[in-house]
Amino acid sequence: MPVIEDNARPVGLPIRTHACKKSMSEPLNIRVLRTPRELEEIRNSWTSWQDHPNSDLGFYLTVLRSRPEILRPHVLVAYRDGQPDALLVGRIEDRHLDIKFGYATVFRPRARILAVLRGGLLGNTSVENCCSFMRSIWNSLREREADLAFLSYVPVGSPLFAAASEPINGHAGAKSTAAENHRVASLPTDPDELWSRLSTKVRKNLRWQARKLLKDFSGKVRVVRFSGVSDLEGLIRDIEVVARKTYQRGLGGGFVNNEEMRQRLALAALENWLCAYVLYIDGAPRAFWIGTIYHGTFHSDYMGYDAGFGKYSPGMFLVMKGLEELAEHAPEYGVKQIDFGTGDAQYKEVLGTALWQDASAYIFSPGLRGSSLRILWTSTQILDRTARWVLDAGGRIPRIKKLWRTRARTKLPLG
Repeated sequence: MPVIEDNARPVGLPIRTHACKKSMSEPLNIRVLRTPRELEEIRNSWTSWQDHPNSDLGFYLTVLRSRPEILRPHVLVAYRDGQPDALLVGRIEDRHLDIKFGYATVFRPRARILAVLRGGLLGNTSVENCCSFMRSIWNSLREREADLAFLSYVPVGSPLFAAASEPINGHAGAKSTAAENHRVASLPTDPDELWSRLSTKVRKNLRWQARKLLKDFSGKVRVVRFSGVSDLEGLIRDIEVVARKTYQRGLGGGFVNNEEMRQRLALAALENWLCAYVLYIDGAPRAFWIGTIYHGTFHSDYMGYDAGFGKYSPGMFLVMKGLEELAEHAPEYGVKQIDFGTGDAQYKEVLGTALWQDASAYIFSPGLRGSSLRILWTSTQILDRTARWVLDAGGRIPRIKKLWRTRARTKLPLG
């Protein structure tokens, strides 16, 4: 995968590529599927194209059933010569739109949202198909099927991102969030190669921390891999012990032990996708890493650690042990690369071997409701981006993030 430079563009300024004007070779027939029964008509095409766990048909239907805020499917199908040529997987949700300043949610207006899934573009990803999909989305917004459309984490520079950024019928294109790095790493079959990729300083620090952990808790440190259906109860129980102490929980994110999570993990275990690691120190869980093995890629989903053991870097200790195990069994598991997901962290920077950039895009419906939401969202994003620029210029962003995460962790209930 190519390495793309970190050159995030300003919030709310669409890229003017005129991609759609150049791609109008012939009209396509776009159909919108709005019921689970209609989805069965394209099952064969869908399952033959799916390449990301988010847009796996089984996973999609599981989430559809488990979230009460999801009203119905909204899947776009592009037909060419009467045959499906591409899909754009989405759904209609009635929920709060979280508008954030930093980590804080400052506004939560209720909205009907046409949500397009991350990894939801399947089949022929041509510019022409993407432009046709965007026109269909705009028509749905104009007909008041939703107040806005939300495209989650689209690769910047992709045909879908370019098409979303184009003006449609005289209306402005999508407003996008600041681009974020998305890092991946190729997985060697020799665990020692993982360590050789690290700088001398990082390698030395990690090994020193590992030795200290193993010395201070001699014979009381172990890493357990979970993957089967029979593992689920123990896995969820032990992960929750750690997750409730993490800053992610304090910020309302990360692993949550609810019915949807249980159904998702159960599906992953049944399909042999589940791959989770838990670090136990002195008999108690202290860190976890949950991933999904799908089409040759280990997708990192959730991780966390007990901050009380922070001096040992238990999260990084667990990640390295997990990567070593994956590398050792790469042919057996069928894993060729690790997808660390969007957003930067130190461990992603030192372990990643390639990156691109993702950004989420918002398209607001015409009329008073959509305009009000657009103004509220855009003004908050401009303030957020300006604050980040000022803090970044002074080198204060890492410190602010650390303080914010510490505050989130200390606000958690005890027990």
